[in-house]
Amino acid sequence: MLKKLIFLLTAILAVAIVISSCKKNEDDPLRAPGINDPLHVYANYFYVNWIGVVGAQGYVTDIATDQDFTNILPDYNNLEVEINGMFIVEGLTPNTPYYVRIRSYNSNETSGNSVAKQFQTTGSNVLPNMDMEEWITTPNYENPSPDGVWASANKVVDLNPDIYPVLLFKTEDAYSGDYAAKMVTNIAIGMPLLTGSLSTGLFSVNLENPLKSMIRGVPYKSRPIRFQGYYKYTGVEGDSCEIRTTLSKWNVAEHKRDIIGEAIYRTTDTIQEYTHFDLPVIYFSSDIVDTIEMVFAASAGGEYFIGEAGSTLYVDDFSLIFE
Repeated sequence: MLKKLIFLLTAILAVAIVISSCKKNEDDPLRAPGINDPLHVYANYFYVNWIGVVGAQGYVTDIATDQDFTNILPDYNNLEVEINGMFIVEGLTPNTPYYVRIRSYNSNETSGNSVAKQFQTTGSNVLPNMDMEEWITTPNYENPSPDGVWASANKVVDLNPDIYPVLLFKTEDAYSGDYAAKMVTNIAIGMPLLTGSLSTGLFSVNLENPLKSMIRGVPYKSRPIRFQGYYKYTGVEGDSCEIRTTLSKWNVAEHKRDIIGEAIYRTTDTIQEYTHFDLPVIYFSSDIVDTIEMVFAASAGGEYFIGEAGSTLYVDDFSLIFE
């Protein structure tokens, strides 16, 4: 009987604590959202990635040319932003710093300003580190910087370095500068063919469905007319490499991605010295682009686990050309 009474009192106390905690949370002031570090920044536009807060019904932003926010851009003064964690800021000047802050609101209150972030526009609408000079070193491998723009299947190595091979390498065998990217297709026990590749986007290991491991593409809205760079290639037993840039737009009505333009090159030829590739971007639509995907693969069929272990592709100094 005593044990039952103690249990009942404990349960009542626990409920009281939960109720008290909830009431306290309801009384807390609405917090400001957080702004992530700049990542997708170009010459005349950039994307702001941010994190919402519990209790908010909406968010507004200010964009200014000074950190005191005395010179706020007219189109970005208390501007409502969609609750999806990212928005674009357009019509900017190249090589110029801009400052971003966000507030959250609900029917009862508006939060204070978030910590402001500086976004420095670039000189042209190209991706960062297209010369492959900047790399991130981890205990098991190296990947081009920045993370979130350039990705590879190297993260598989973290599962077990004794089983899974490194597929993308930083190499001093470069066309120019200090470094280039080297991709080698390989195999591992219990896994389908692992293609040596470099692409834009994010890689998250999914052993149940390896095809879903790579999320390719990064936010982008420009329309280049050519895709250029330098490469060399050695395929095994007729394997072919692929060099590709695809510009696309999400089709809201049909829930699929529409290809707006593409430049693609494949070859089985052995190219022993760095050779220039110059590919025209062929456009199929006048729609506004929202994503760019770049792929360099030592085995062109690697997405479907088709290729040969040992096929090797080097790439360096690639660029986008505009009118």
